[in-house]
Amino acid sequence: MNQLHYMADYERARDRHSGTAERVRVRRGNLVLLYDPLEFYFGSQQIGLSPLEGAILELLITQGRASARMLSELFEKEGGSVKSMDVHVHRIRRKFDSVGADDPIETVRGWGLKFRYAGEMRVA
Repeated sequence: MNQLHYMADYERARDRHSGTAERVRVRRGNLVLLYDPLEFYFGSQQIGLSPLEGAILELLITQGRASARMLSELFEKEGGSVKSMDVHVHRIRRKFDSVGADDPIETVRGWGLKFRYAGEMRVA
């Protein structure tokens, strides 16, 4: 896969009707990450993630992949236990499945996690 797929496509978005402040948006095909507050959308459907699930997915979207060390540091920073990583990844996968999206996370055995480019994901 081309490295450009993993470079963040940062955009500024303004809600023209409410006059709210601009929000930074990162788009990966059908998946959109909005900041302040952190929100995830697949197509037009919002995917509700816990703060730790959101942090995991944000790391994968912005970096493309995360080693076990990077994930361990993330869990430590967020106050979670790395022993629960499999549970959090499973919950992210289940939530994407519930909106008809493919699994956004690929497990790389013995290394860590990799983001599955949203352009390869189906829209329900």
